[in-house]
Amino acid sequence: MRLRTKLLGGIAATLLLQIAMTGTFTLTYFLVKTRSSLQTDLSADWDHARAYIEELKHSLVTQVYQLAFFLRQDSAANAPSESLRGTLRYFISLTNADRIVLIDDNGVILADEKAGIAGTKDDLPIAYLRPRDFLFPRTLFISVKDPGPTSHLYLVTGSPVAKKNGGRRHLYLVTDIDSGVADAIREKTGTEVRFFTGRTPVLSAETWEPLRTDEPLKAQTIQLGDTAYRVFSRAISADVPDKVYLVAIRSLLAEGLYVRSVIISYVTAFLVTLVASVFVAAGVTGLVISPFTRLSHWLHRYMDTGTVSGLDIRSRDEVGFLAETFHGMVSTLIREKQVITDQLDEISLLHGYNERIMNSIPAGIVVVDPVGIIEFCNTTFADLVECPARTLAGQRLAAVMERRFSMRGGGPVGSLFEFPGPVAPAAGDIVVEGLKAEVPEGRPPENPRSTATRQFTAKVTGISLSGGRRGALVVLEDVTASEQVWEKMIVADKVASLGILSAGVAHEINNPLGSILSHVDYLMAVEKEDGKRESLSWIENETNRIAALVRRIRAYSVPGEDRPGEAADLNRAVRDTVEVLRFTLEKRRLALALDLDERLPAVTCPSDELKQVVLNLLLNAHEACGEGGAIRVSTGRGTEGTARLRICDDGEGIAPGDLKNIFDPFFTTKKSRQGNGLGLSICWTIVKRAGGDIRVTSLPGRGTDVEVVLRCT
Repeated sequence: MRLRTKLLGGIAATLLLQIAMTGTFTLTYFLVKTRSSLQTDLSADWDHARAYIEELKHSLVTQVYQLAFFLRQDSAANAPSESLRGTLRYFISLTNADRIVLIDDNGVILADEKAGIAGTKDDLPIAYLRPRDFLFPRTLFISVKDPGPTSHLYLVTGSPVAKKNGGRRHLYLVTDIDSGVADAIREKTGTEVRFFTGRTPVLSAETWEPLRTDEPLKAQTIQLGDTAYRVFSRAISADVPDKVYLVAIRSLLAEGLYVRSVIISYVTAFLVTLVASVFVAAGVTGLVISPFTRLSHWLHRYMDTGTVSGLDIRSRDEVGFLAETFHGMVSTLIREKQVITDQLDEISLLHGYNERIMNSIPAGIVVVDPVGIIEFCNTTFADLVECPARTLAGQRLAAVMERRFSMRGGGPVGSLFEFPGPVAPAAGDIVVEGLKAEVPEGRPPENPRSTATRQFTAKVTGISLSGGRRGALVVLEDVTASEQVWEKMIVADKVASLGILSAGVAHEINNPLGSILSHVDYLMAVEKEDGKRESLSWIENETNRIAALVRRIRAYSVPGEDRPGEAADLNRAVRDTVEVLRFTLEKRRLALALDLDERLPAVTCPSDELKQVVLNLLLNAHEACGEGGAIRVSTGRGTEGTARLRICDDGEGIAPGDLKNIFDPFFTTKKSRQGNGLGLSICWTIVKRAGGDIRVTSLPGRGTDVEVVLRCT
């Protein structure tokens, strides 16, 4: 298609679109304003009708106050029934009510007077007049469902009337909401109205199925017979379960005729303007098409060659200027596009490398903005806090750390990661030590619930972010292994020191013990008196006890006593030791449970030393348990060719602060004179010398769990 035809069609289409949009907008605006005006008028009509209902309710409340005041007077309170009925018949002619009912506390009807001719209207059953609904003067709508598709609606104004001699009567003004009320509203406000209880019309023979009163505040158009109506409904009372709705109605016949004439006028004007626009477009196209033809040829050559070099634009008019400018812009854009594409590829490659490097680092790495919001974190940190990395972005680091970590000595964690301002690089690194967290052990298929307490150190360094901002780089390092190695080195150092000390003490004590035992042997040989021989025997036994204690102390300082080739039966050592302590345990009524693996191989530890370990651990459990407590001893296979001895008690437990010191020589948590603090130290020395390990976990008030791991033969 030629450019002239396209341009002509474009101009014509533009003019057509402009005319159509302008005319349509004007017509739509006019119709909307017309409908809005009708809706506003209908809403105003509804407000007038509602005001009439409120005025009616107000007048009824005033009238019930007046009548109640009259009935409280002595003359009315003591008046005969016939006189009282006559007074009420006179009063009903002065009110807006259709019926006056007076009932005493026992439900006896004292008076029931109606306006007009009795029996011409359906009366509200007395059962609907409940005194508990009118404990004070008020007005309620009451609905009574008819057998047919309609219902009766009554406006009841009631009030209690106290009697001076005690008790009270109940006064009710009943107004039937019928066509008479609708006619009164139409006469006073000029508004045609209907009443509904829910979707049920009140005393109406018309079909109101199209009307949805459960959508208040919305103007609706419904078809009743051959005539369309605009209706406006809104609830005026919630006294009945389905609510009482007041519906204002207005016919749309006049509006439809008016809108039809406006549309006909609009279509006529549109057609005339369209024809004129086509002729104008044809004339203008011939004047403006020639400059654009030259530009079109240049563009075609550029598209065919694919380059911008070698193209000569000779025209020096406005179109030539535009072509040269366009030529330069295209050349620049092509070159810059290539440069940007290369840079983006390189950035994408480097970004991938950086992410892989960051995620492979075993330490948790977090980058936060100046206010502590996480902008990046690696998968290690996400695994530590058990939250996906994409979910962590945008959260406050302080809140995440407070939720997942705690301090070794107590205290808040989040405040340590609150940055009041940008972290300056000159301020140096900030190191936060003593962090700990419960981290799952193993992968979920292998160990779904077991967790271990891990120790962490956080290092905060100021870094530069995009946009000239200053943020922080937080590196969270797991230092559990190094902490454990350091603690073991401290224990080993203390044990070595104790060995040096015990060697000297044992040597100095053994010399006089040898002399004492020699003299005792001599005296036993020469002494004939039984009493003295018994005393000498006691001295010999006690001296041997001291010598045995010295030999136990020398176990720390005599590495030559190792017997690496000797093996022992772990189950037998447990049974022999339990048999020795059975009387001691039964004396305190302690329950002892044994769970021994009979297929367990021998372990690489001398039998007497193994029994010493079991004895010390059982004695500790015995002393930790209260009377009637429980001790459980179990053996089983460990991992990588090891055997496991586990002794659990439900005693008082060990405080967290004391756990790191329990293997220190002479450290004890027992009361005075109950222990010398060497039991666990000796156990630790024996187990370590046998190439095993000993671990203790405890909760205050919950008990202690000691696990000894030894190598199998």
